[in-house]
Amino acid sequence: MRRGRHSNNPPQQQALNVGRYIMRVYIIIPESNDFTDVAECIKRSLNKFSVELVEKIEDVSDDLLKGINDINLQRLHKMIEEVDVVLADISTNNPSVIYELGVVRSWNKPVVLLSSTGFASASQFEDFHISYDRLRLRDTLSAKLERIFGEFSYLPKITTSAFDEIKIKEPKKVFVSYSHTDKEVLHELRPHLKPFVTDYLIELWDDEKVLAGADWKKEIETTLKKCAIAILLISVDFLASDFITKYELPPLLEAAERGGTTIIPVIVGPCGFLRNPELSRFKAINDPKKPLDGMSKFDRRVEYEKIADIVASML
Repeated sequence: MRRGRHSNNPPQQQALNVGRYIMRVYIIIPESNDFTDVAECIKRSLNKFSVELVEKIEDVSDDLLKGINDINLQRLHKMIEEVDVVLADISTNNPSVIYELGVVRSWNKPVVLLSSTGFASASQFEDFHISYDRLRLRDTLSAKLERIFGEFSYLPKITTSAFDEIKIKEPKKVFVSYSHTDKEVLHELRPHLKPFVTDYLIELWDDEKVLAGADWKKEIETTLKKCAIAILLISVDFLASDFITKYELPPLLEAAERGGTTIIPVIVGPCGFLRNPELSRFKAINDPKKPLDGMSKFDRRVEYEKIADIVASML
């Protein structure tokens, strides 16, 4: 049994879908209120496309929890046979989710696996995999789903082979290291990089993204290990920061030595950049004798665009 399109689709969206191929998407998610936010996030994201959300038949759902019988197993097979794509959240290794995923595999259906950050078991699967952060669902789940289904929207019909040809390119992590006294420079730089964030080409990270109550030191360490580009906003306060010099710079410089991270120094104010052999070996965006502090607003924007050009060249 297949339900109609999700009722939250606005009339304008429904009108746009007329005459277009409607993807049927089946969502497998743990039967728990703990995943309400994830389910709602998925629905809001897919509402932007020509998608029919196929909902689980209630008595089949109940049956999966108790032990399935032949009749409902046939109904489950029939329902999955008719869908085009499956989204399955495996964050908790829920028995019902794993069982349904097995049925899906018997029909060789395209699958997008979802799991909350820190869940490692997804690596055993060959499917597309989205790892999301429950505290940042818009950035870590919605954006990725919209990218995938944006690609799907160009296909006349979803098949497993066509699905396999669509590659999800994980955004490059760009880390900005700065002293809080130079926060204004960070805020001026962000808009120049925002188009890359919007297009899901980079994930821009600085310590303002750490949520209150979070283990900020651990979050920064994790991000530093994964970053492809590090933008250093260098000033006298930057070089005088114990946290930056002890915890941020060493892993970044080590990663640069291995060829895993590109370092982009930006000279914010008069400082000892040229006297620091570890940093001065990297070419700064601007002349160290002409720091941003002494520039006009226009000239600073020119320097920020140079940074954006370097980032663009690495995508």
